[in-house]
Amino acid sequence: MSVRRAPALYDSPPGHCMRTKRPLAMAIVGEGMLVRRMTVAPSDVVFVKGILEASDGVAGLFAERGGELSIVAPREREAELAALLEDFRRDIGARLDPPSGAADV
Repeated sequence: MSVRRAPALYDSPPGHCMRTKRPLAMAIVGEGMLVRRMTVAPSDVVFVKGILEASDGVAGLFAERGGELSIVAPREREAELAALLEDFRRDIGARLDPPSGAADV
């Protein structure tokens, strides 16, 4: 009786190169979406992420470094996103970059 070995999690077929993981560019992630940049204290990043996750899919969060954030939302949720970002500005002192044509990919 022969025993077949299950393939290991990271086994690759012969001649196949494993891809290295790299973050996607914001131009790809934000295609057709609203992209807003916001800076908060590094200690507030988890708070902002929690609020966004609890806000029924209003937006996604990408942390650049420290408290530099990119917030991506569907265009049809623009009013909700604007209100939420204004709350962050007022409540935790978030600094919002003005929307620009280049930011809305």
